[in-house]
Amino acid sequence: MSKNISAIVLAAGKGTRMNSDRPKVLHEIGGKPMIEYTLKTLNQLGVSEIILVVGYGADEVKTCIDHKCQFAFQENPQGGTGDAVKTGLSKVSENTDIVMILHGDDSAFYKVDTLRQFIAFHLGGGTGTTPREISIVTTNKPQSENVGRIIRDSSGNFEKTMEVWEYEKSGLNSDEVNCGVYLFDKIWLDSHINKIENNNDKNEYRLTEILNIAHDEGTPVGLFELKDPNEWVGINTPKDLERANKLMEGR
Repeated sequence: MSKNISAIVLAAGKGTRMNSDRPKVLHEIGGKPMIEYTLKTLNQLGVSEIILVVGYGADEVKTCIDHKCQFAFQENPQGGTGDAVKTGLSKVSENTDIVMILHGDDSAFYKVDTLRQFIAFHLGGGTGTTPREISIVTTNKPQSENVGRIIRDSSGNFEKTMEVWEYEKSGLNSDEVNCGVYLFDKIWLDSHINKIENNNDKNEYRLTEILNIAHDEGTPVGLFELKDPNEWVGINTPKDLERANKLMEGR
């Protein structure tokens, strides 16, 4: 790669809805912890370094990881994804150009080629012409429940991201969702991560808010649409895990 890319994987959650005491990212798909698929893909992608943000069950997660990576401990896993990214950033090398962020519980099915295309898009080799400060992966999921939405303006550009409850009250119509994979210019991310506020009902620092911050400041947000929506498989419940195992059998 022509740019140094560091990957931060968010893996601090307990996964309460899994009805298990096991760390969420250690639940198995096809006989392997789901996080193993993400780490293998990142290694094949050739990123410069991988930082795994851990919290609940950190020691158990570290013991189960076979891939070379650094660990960053999130003191308060309830602090939200914004706090988790800030924790991971503390471990990112100074010579990093771009930071990729993924969630450990929904990234097991991404293909290496898809992420390569996403990087090319971010750098200007996709539909754009110049490197971006921020890009995200999206997909269309009609009738998605409990998932926020991406809203575009009349020109098809990013306008804002909305939490699901906000979207349901808005009267707007969008099937486009944020898949939770981001690419940031490191300098831009360093200067903006602390702008995220926790003024919500759970007092969480939500990474999604950085998209709205970017838009309000006039920074374009690149939207890279997945060609295959089945590469984004969120696992939050035993039923989700069962579906993921069936999908893996068919690959």
